[in-house]
Amino acid sequence: MASGMTIKDAINEMVETVGEFPLGAAPATPDGTGASIYDRARQFLDREDKRMQSMGWPENTVMSKEFTASSGAIGIPSTILRVRAAGSSAHRNLIIRDDSGTQKLYDGNADTFAFGSTEKVYLDVVSKLDFIDLPPLLQDVVVAKSKLEFQRRIQGSPQVDAALMQDYAVAQAALDRHPMVAEQPFNTQPLMAGGGGGGREQGKK
Repeated sequence: MASGMTIKDAINEMVETVGEFPLGAAPATPDGTGASIYDRARQFLDREDKRMQSMGWPENTVMSKEFTASSGAIGIPSTILRVRAAGSSAHRNLIIRDDSGTQKLYDGNADTFAFGSTEKVYLDVVSKLDFIDLPPLLQDVVVAKSKLEFQRRIQGSPQVDAALMQDYAVAQAALDRHPMVAEQPFNTQPLMAGGGGGGREQGKK
């Protein structure tokens, strides 16, 4: 477990936004199947945890992971939330789709789940981690978003909403993201000032 919050810690932060007392040490951590305010908080936490992790962060993303087809298909584990073609596969439109109840890789260019019998593809992969294994700053973002949505639906106070939105923005600003990849084409400007004009406008000879 990362040196951050437990699920009970997160639930306690959430219920405090609607004026409820936090859970003590004795009750078990709610699993989200009951009807108590704490179970409802757990449902919101689980929902927002998945949504936030689906965005892809350095902590839960693996770049250019190799996948090999088996019998002409590439199964995608349920713990994987999102993929993007990478490396030598980057030119392809590869996405996750359901195929008769099984999560598989889909080739959007060829409109098929079928790949070569042992074909290899490379994907940037976003995986779902357990909340307690997330680093503290990512936990803070998940909990801040959970608190915001929970208060909106349970109590709906505009004043509290504004404060929680500010907390969410601060948590977002503190968290690292993937570096932007902005590759510059070859020879976009002269090496010396006055050494020549810019690129030819499209359509002009």
